[in-house]
Amino acid sequence: MRGSYIIILTLVVCLFFGVNSAFAEKIPDWVKNIFIWYGQEQISEDELLDTLEFLIESRIIVIEFPDLTFEYFDDYSFEMTSEDCYDFETFDPVEKLCYVECYSTLECIEIEQQILADADSIWDSAMESEQYQIQPADEESYVTLITTYDVNGNEIVVNKKHNVSDDLIDWQENIEKHNEIWELFTSLIPKQSRSDVSAFTIYTDGRDGELAAVERDQQDPSKWILSIDIIDVYPSGNFDEKEITYSIIHEFGHILTAGALQVDIDPELLQEPYSEINDYLLQEEFMKKEQECSPKFMTFDGCTKSDSYLNVFFQTFWRDIYSEFNVIQSIEDDNQYYEELDLFYEKYNDRFVTNYASENPDEDIAESWTAFVLNEKPVRKSIAEEKILFFYDYSELVKLRDAIRNRL
Repeated sequence: MRGSYIIILTLVVCLFFGVNSAFAEKIPDWVKNIFIWYGQEQISEDELLDTLEFLIESRIIVIEFPDLTFEYFDDYSFEMTSEDCYDFETFDPVEKLCYVECYSTLECIEIEQQILADADSIWDSAMESEQYQIQPADEESYVTLITTYDVNGNEIVVNKKHNVSDDLIDWQENIEKHNEIWELFTSLIPKQSRSDVSAFTIYTDGRDGELAAVERDQQDPSKWILSIDIIDVYPSGNFDEKEITYSIIHEFGHILTAGALQVDIDPELLQEPYSEINDYLLQEEFMKKEQECSPKFMTFDGCTKSDSYLNVFFQTFWRDIYSEFNVIQSIEDDNQYYEELDLFYEKYNDRFVTNYASENPDEDIAESWTAFVLNEKPVRKSIAEEKILFFYDYSELVKLRDAIRNRL
């Protein structure tokens, strides 16, 4: 959603709907002149951006949202059956949850300490990695599909072996490694919660690129495709279980918060991820849909439902900084864009659980969800910690967290 024309449209919308009351009767001439000069190429895009930032910070331009009240999302429930339990788990028919049973106080403490240690280790390992830092895209890297599987419950069946270069043939033929990755996913995420995953793809974009991703299934947008970069999972030939565990929990966060029950999926926006769309008309259509969706949050491929996890999260934690964030999205130059995004994070670092979370609200809720699963319940000290506490307001998510942690 980056392009200079977006700046002008954003400013016009802000001026029309959100002019400070001191200027309500008349927009100052000098403000109008800024846009005229930009249209006549008398000032640069950087100068226009600086002016917009000044107007927002000075509250000459404000974006006002109506007061919103929310009812907790109640269309999603989390329940397990006895068939979902592993040999080391016991089924609770009342809570409908698989859990690890202990028979003495000491044993219970030891089990809990082991879960805490495992979760902390996974979190710490990810924080030491560059995987979850905002980084400029490598223009020389490209995605190579290796093998695509259809998902049938806990099983995967080969759908297509893609044409690959000679150096990737061994990765394609190593079915044992494919199964090892898939089995980690199925062991972590309870069956009901991953029922919308219809396909599993082994791919690579080169070493140290994007380790994992999810995208909607074009054949059925209510379903998801889970993709894993096999080279990054086996960086030195050995299974990097901590790194892939973190990534699986993160990517599942997207499935959880942007599923068909949470978002009114718009087929017109499903051609490819919006950030990669260069077609002017489609961008224009997105902005029109975004206005129609307002004040709810418009994600890349649809308008969030009013009581969805993502919309409530957005209204709670992003409303006051979103106009400033959108200014950054209008920057065309990649180097300047990532520089400004880093500055945005530095300015609001107490709001985000990781640097990567500041990339957009979608990544923020996925990172915050991961922090919720892997960290102990925090004391409310910062907005970042409030984001973790956000999930504790949903009993079904607390149960899901417990189920995942028991399987770390």
